[in-house]
Amino acid sequence: MIEGKYELVWSRYSSNNNKALQLYKNKELYYVATVNTDKKLPDNQIAIKNYSENEGMVEWLLKNKIIKGDCIINISSGYVEIPVYEVVE
Repeated sequence: MIEGKYELVWSRYSSNNNKALQLYKNKELYYVATVNTDKKLPDNQIAIKNYSENEGMVEWLLKNKIIKGDCIINISSGYVEIPVYEVVE
């Protein structure tokens, strides 16, 4: 479960320019909140890594008003489904 406050650092994946989000605490990288997919996403959407060490990331991002609403789509990737959400502007 992800808890606490983090500094958000937004960037882009070089392969398709999808948004990327990293969470830092005390200048140390704690989580990479997003995952890149083969699917090009609209600029207001992110694919969230909500499995493995990131279990609970969707809930944390919703609680902290980084993303909003319901999952737009799930993208299959190997053994996991990657949820895509709209980013709060």
